[in-house]
Amino acid sequence: AVATDGSYVYKGGDRAIGGVEKVGVYRYNFNGSDADWTDRSTNLTPLYDRYDSDEYAVDLPSGIALHDGEMFVSDPINNEIRVFDSSTGFEKTNRSISVTSPLELVVDDDAFLWVVSLRNSGSYEIRKYSRGSGNSTAGSYQNKRILSPNASTPWRPKGLAIDNSGRLLVADSGEFQQII
Repeated sequence: AVATDGSYVYKGGDRAIGGVEKVGVYRYNFNGSDADWTDRSTNLTPLYDRYDSDEYAVDLPSGIALHDGEMFVSDPINNEIRVFDSSTGFEKTNRSISVTSPLELVVDDDAFLWVVSLRNSGSYEIRKYSRGSGNSTAGSYQNKRILSPNASTPWRPKGLAIDNSGRLLVADSGEFQQII
């Protein structure tokens, strides 16, 4: 996952620190150099330690979205979207959003969070959530859900974006490789 706020590039990934693989979000300058978080001596905001490099290989943050000083990060291991201060990298309290297997994320111009998630049935859906603000709890589901445009065709939404007109764009890596 990768995102930018116009000042930095934020990338999900892992790196060995002190002999332990740390999975999280790394912040970089546009020239590729590390951009340490404010009040930290590292460019890593850790989500969790990886003790078995194969066990969580597919569970790196696959979604990062930035809006109004906040960084939203998908955490499929814990079935939530975690919310961080995008300046300090510290997690905000009472701001996580409970979502089953969250993957890709995007925030639209009206501050709604769109999330690709893997349903228990093994199919994918996109849901719309309120972002919340300040110290309020985020994640009020907006009763907006997008399933495959063709029920007989499996899809795998792999990317989300908002265009200049505010439309949600979905890159699908399913059978027809469609953009919806």
